[in-house]
Amino acid sequence: MAVTLARRWRLLPVTPALSSLLALFCIVIADNGVREIRSGSDFAAAFADPNVTELLIIAPWVRVSDADWERFQLPIPVHRNVRSSNVYF
Repeated sequence: MAVTLARRWRLLPVTPALSSLLALFCIVIADNGVREIRSGSDFAAAFADPNVTELLIIAPWVRVSDADWERFQLPIPVHRNVRSSNVYF
């Protein structure tokens, strides 16, 4: 059985084109609109990023201060729904 499977399955040679395609595929999967929030600056950055649709809060407390918003031009327009989830136990 193992010999038969080994003969049927052939590995693709890794070419530069295939390597680039796999890297692009990984980027698309990684950018699924979910951002992990550990701090106030993470929270502000997630709202400033128009691609973020879900905030995954992974800290027991997230304190957002005025200093967290200083690197962004205010007000930040939010023309999308953003939901949050808490995974901290």
